[in-house]
Amino acid sequence: MAKTDMEKLREYVNQPDVREYLERSSLAANLSVQIKLRREELGWTQRELAEQMGVPQSTVARLESCEAGFSTSMLQRFCSATGLRLDFQRFEPVIKNDFCDPIDVCRCILDEAHKLMGDCYDISKLKLQKLLYYVQLEHLGRFSSPIIENKFQAWEYGPVYPAVYRKFKKLSIISPEDCGGDASSLSKKQKTLIRNVAEKYARYSAWQLKEMTHAEIPWLNAWKKGKNSVISLEDMRVAGR
Repeated sequence: MAKTDMEKLREYVNQPDVREYLERSSLAANLSVQIKLRREELGWTQRELAEQMGVPQSTVARLESCEAGFSTSMLQRFCSATGLRLDFQRFEPVIKNDFCDPIDVCRCILDEAHKLMGDCYDISKLKLQKLLYYVQLEHLGRFSSPIIENKFQAWEYGPVYPAVYRKFKKLSIISPEDCGGDASSLSKKQKTLIRNVAEKYARYSAWQLKEMTHAEIPWLNAWKKGKNSVISLEDMRVAGR
């Protein structure tokens, strides 16, 4: 007897990976709603909350729309500014204690590259992907931990972070203003590492950086497993030494 659409849907949502995704999405949405409701209770605009937190208004907008990753430090800033007590343990599955927001890292990359190369210096979305990848690789090599959640995939033109690709896919050249983000959220050692990566790699073209990643073990091993395979953290850590 053929299964009904409802039975097929139940089977799908009961798969462990799908159920975990839905639970995480629900928690993240709940947290975003709490942030927005608390701001509205205080009668603040997003701009006013951003000023109290010491972050750009775009960061608050992304938190409220569930587009930004929730880090412990960012949520602590929010709680300090608004007096809200959050159950951090409850939201642990969606709080990235050790990760930076990839858009904040991209902003820092762009800022540092422009300082080095000048305001007229252009960075394409392909080049930004490769610089972001090398920041992750060198952070792993130096500190044995990723700076952002590991979602790099082996695409045809080298390593790609899908969420960053989707954000900038309609742009050819990305300026710091186009990027948004908040470089001030990064630590001093993280900014120093990003500056070092910019000094080392920003002079290369996007195509040269693509060719460099194609010759390195992390992309090669992932590509052998199949298109868009996740690149191994361990391979990146070893390559970044």
